[in-house]
Amino acid sequence: MRRRAILWAAVAVALALALLPGCGGNDKELQDKFNEGYQAGVRAEQAKWSDAKLQLARTYIKEQEDSQENIRRLLGGEITSITVDLVNVPEGSDRGQLEITAHLRDGSTIKGVIDMVKIDSYWYMEKVTRTSGS
Repeated sequence: MRRRAILWAAVAVALALALLPGCGGNDKELQDKFNEGYQAGVRAEQAKWSDAKLQLARTYIKEQEDSQENIRRLLGGEITSITVDLVNVPEGSDRGQLEITAHLRDGSTIKGVIDMVKIDSYWYMEKVTRTSGS
């Protein structure tokens, strides 16, 4: 008898959970819960980064979005090589610049500058800027 009561109680709890809002198979609610958990995970990961690193990530992503034409040219084989013409890192500075030249298959060149930044003792490319050329 006691076993039967426990079984019925378990069935009643399972049915109640299935019928309560947020506990059933509602795809939107499940997706919302997943999104909330995902966003919490993203926030937790971002909390590990300094503000400087987060700003660098934003800058770097924007730089790549703005440079799609040259990225396409690079991946398409139009750029045959890139040379570093000058390295400028002032003593003790957390910033530096590399002057570069991209050499294209048609013989033309594109000159540019890679801005570097040092954050937490690591060097990162901050952005690449075209200064002249095709």
